[in-house]
Formats: sequence, C-alpha cells, structure tokens
Amino acid sequence: MPFLLGTACSEVTETLAKIVPYWNVIQVSFGSTAPALSDSNEFPLFLRTVAPDSSHNPARIALIKHFGWDTVTALSQTGDMYSLAVNDLVTELEQANITCTATITFAENDYKEQLRTLKAWKLGMHGGDYAWILPGDTIDSWKMPSDWQHPNVGECSSSQLSQTLDGLIIVKSHATVVGDEISDSGLTSAKFTSELVRRGVANSTFAGQTYDAVWAMAFALAKTEVFLNRQNESMAWYTHTRKDLTYRLLEQLKLLHFIGVSLMINKRMTGFTLR
Repeated sequence: MPFLLGTACSEVTETLAKIVPYWNVIQVSFGSTAPALSDSNEFPLFLRTVAPDSSHNPARIALIKHFGWDTVTALSQTGDMYSLAVNDLVTELEQANITCTATITFAENDYKEQLRTLKAWKLGMHGGDYAWILPGDTIDSWKMPSDWQHPNVGECSSSQLSQTLDGLIIVKSHATVVGDEISDSGLTSAKFTSELVRRGVANSTFAGQTYDAVWAMAFALAKTEVFLNRQNESMAWYTHTRKDLTYRLLEQLKLLHFIGVSLMINKRMTGFTLR
C-alpha cells in the first residue's frame, strides 16, 4: 500500500514522516498543523489536508491592527513544533510594525509551575487593557475544562478565570467549505455533516479533512493508474522498493484540483498540501 493516513498529532506525525521515505510510502495527515511539517526537504513524502498553524497569522495580525493594539507577548510550549510557529508569528508581527516584547515558553513536564509565574488575574492582566488570542484547540469556548472549574487552593478562582477570559479571541480553521458548493463526492459540507448524524457516526474535529484526504488519495491513484497504463505499467505492481511509482503518485497528488467538504484543493495551494 503506497499510503499512510494520519495522524492528527503533530509530534507523532513528524516521527512517522521521517520514516516513510525509507519505505516509499506517502503520508497524508488530516489534522497535524505544525508549521515544521511544511518543510518538503525534511519531509518529502508528507502531505496534509489541514492548514498549518502559521496560516492563521494574517488573521491574528489583522485583528491586532483592527483594534489598534501595538504590543504583543507570545506564549508557547517548548519544542520545535511550537517554537517554529511562534517564530513565524514574531517575524510577521515585526513586518507589520507590531512590537513583540517577549516570547515565553512552557515545558510540558512542569508547565503548571511555570504558569504560576503568569497569573493573568492576580497580575491585573485582564479587562480593557489586555486581550488574549488563543489557538482554536486551546479551550472549548462553550465549556471551560473541568479542572478550571475547580482550581487548586491558592490559585485563581473559576470566577476570576471567567472574568480573565471575558473578550477572549480564538482563531481557528473554519474546517468546512463556505457556502453550499457541492464537492466532487456529491456532498455539500452541511450534507456531509447530516449524513454522519443519520448514520450514527460521531462528527469528530477532523472528519471533513479525513474524508477529503481519502478522496484525494483515490483521485491520485486513479490518475496515476491511467498514466501508467499508457506505459504498460500499473500501481498493482507497487512494492516498497518502487520509488518511481511512489513519486509518480506524489506528482499526481500535487496536481490535484477538486472541491472537498472541508476545503478546495487546487494547484495554487501547492497540490492539496496547504504547506
């Protein structure tokens, strides 16, 4: 099989993306958004149907400019997957003449201790003079996480957290094609969602992107097969040693142009990679 579908975790995806070239397998992710994965030299057989985190930077900067804010502090978890995203943001902020006063990182193994150095409420970092812009997967805007509802003794109360988050701005991908445009599968984004409900299938965060990834692989296989048949060859002859077939298939993936339920895939987006 020339394809590997997944994953939604950028750290896991990065590890796999470094391995698949040895087996001449093309990896297609439906949910890994780390900007580092956009490096085609480092990950030559990696593609994705979800936009990288850095693609949201223009929206963040547009919001900052719209409200006339001129000073920003960037916070992120340690590690290349996160630091590269912050570096991209800082570069674009500077180009937009917006001052980034500091970049603060938090290690995964001791983030709670580090976060205690930044108590938004107790430092007065809330209200009209401060605005928090977070990624879409940071917090559920409809329901605060349970551990926030019952903070530890000595930490901020749930009431203080709620007031700090008042006016919170979340930037995330729309995850569906805007409007009623019919995809090449015959479904609109709304119809796709209703079909999941009708079949009793949970509509996960990356359901649309996964669906589009499978369609992209099918389209590419069909187009590659047509091309190979003209040369009396076939993808049925694929083995992990057939690098030529893998890169022929990769070429067709990058030439794809079709409408999915989560995004429009076309050459202007460098195939469907959204790198």
